[in-house]
Amino acid sequence: MNIQQLPYLAAIARNGSLSAAARELGVTQPALSRYLHDREKDVGMPLFYRERKKMYPTPAGKEYLQAIQEIQDVWDNTRRSIALLDSQTFETLRVGLSPHRGSRLLASIYPYFNREYPKVELIAPDGYFHEELERLQREEIDLILSGGEECQGMEYITLTQEEMVLGVPAFRRPEQKPAAGFQELPYARLEDFKDEVFIMPGGTTALTNLIRPLFEQVKFQPQVAFSTPNVVTEVRLIQEGMGVGIFPAFYAEPNEKMLYYRFEDPVYLKARIFYRPGYVFSRAERYFLYLMVRFMYQDQVGLDRMEFCWCDFTRELVEEYDPTWAQELRREDPDYGQ
Repeated sequence: MNIQQLPYLAAIARNGSLSAAARELGVTQPALSRYLHDREKDVGMPLFYRERKKMYPTPAGKEYLQAIQEIQDVWDNTRRSIALLDSQTFETLRVGLSPHRGSRLLASIYPYFNREYPKVELIAPDGYFHEELERLQREEIDLILSGGEECQGMEYITLTQEEMVLGVPAFRRPEQKPAAGFQELPYARLEDFKDEVFIMPGGTTALTNLIRPLFEQVKFQPQVAFSTPNVVTEVRLIQEGMGVGIFPAFYAEPNEKMLYYRFEDPVYLKARIFYRPGYVFSRAERYFLYLMVRFMYQDQVGLDRMEFCWCDFTRELVEEYDPTWAQELRREDPDYGQ
């Protein structure tokens, strides 16, 4: 087995299809299909099965994936050790991330970044927006990935925007049927829920800054049953019937315990990269930002509740690091060329 092809099966498992995995890896789909066929021939049994047009690892596939991950870890550690022998000079990349989706994104992109820049030390403290903003102002970090709004004295690049939705325990609206998809969600006015108790975002989070003004606009103060900076906890409490709440549509997964509503006047959470004015990105930082663009774009593919926001800088990163993907985007994504 070619050790450089170890990530191939993991990419298939992660993407659930040969075409998506091939795009991520920068290879053709027929080549990836042949690779999978050869590996299945080697072990004498299927490594993946298909269900509803998606590929999932078989039990043999799971064992195989675990084995190649262990091999990949050994190889990566060996490469890092060898690379560090000839130099004790490190570049440090300091990025602030949100505790949930930011940390999840980091787990996806760090293996790719580390293989390209094994000598770069990554410092990635997680925290809520105002905590990270204070670190950025004190120059303890150089970049923030957050859902924060525009802030004076900082520059930013908008990567995605997604609608906010209202989540309501299903038993509170027994006459309401679950919608088939996001575009079919019913619309609601916030003032129609003034008699409900709310699960609210707490602390100095981007969601707090986004949601609290909504109540000022409709001129009522919500009855708060519980306040938490953790959006996952907020969603779970709503599912358990503790109140209603507003959160990003990313979390609006089909659930028999929950109903979702869109707002007639949409409210958007925007994921942004913040940095100090005049800051010049290093080569390592540019590659890290490219990986952010790549994985965040993949996250929104197929999600009609989220939109990727292209700009000159993000297009420049794609053209620099992945010309093949850039060609695909020019053909398939009308927003990329605008």
